[in-house]
Amino acid sequence: MVSAKALRRVKPTGAVFFAGRSMASGQLDTPCGEFGAIDSARTNDELSDRTLLDRFVKTRDEDAFAAIVERHAGMALGICRRVLRNAHDAEDACQAAFLVLARKADSVRKKESLASWLHGVSFHVATNLKRDLGRRDARHARCLETEEADTIAEIARRMIRSAARILPTS
Repeated sequence: MVSAKALRRVKPTGAVFFAGRSMASGQLDTPCGEFGAIDSARTNDELSDRTLLDRFVKTRDEDAFAAIVERHAGMALGICRRVLRNAHDAEDACQAAFLVLARKADSVRKKESLASWLHGVSFHVATNLKRDLGRRDARHARCLETEEADTIAEIARRMIRSAARILPTS
């Protein structure tokens, strides 16, 4: 399993980082060397997505996964931001998309098209989150309406009771 270190880094300021890249700014926070060398002869940029994904699937190589995240986090976050239009929700959806990759990396059929696969997963995760948030907001609105209706009904009952006390008894 991929460690939380490879998936997410939280700085004391609360900013979320993927593989040393600030999700909010998209700027590198730390050098990639922090994750160790994937191959001493080649840099991350020289390795294809297929090679990195194969390494991750076969050996659960965290450095390979971190390189994939570093390479594709900007694209995934951009998709999530466009769908959700909320930075915090977009970061959550982006992280969820990479968790899907960590769990289902061996099910990627076209390993050379990892970017396409991540694009689709990011879009689906973001749209599912948007739908779930809409449902939650609708439930919350219904609860508020019910509470308001209960409050109006309670006020009406109190008025009827006070009016009944005022009426003369015969």
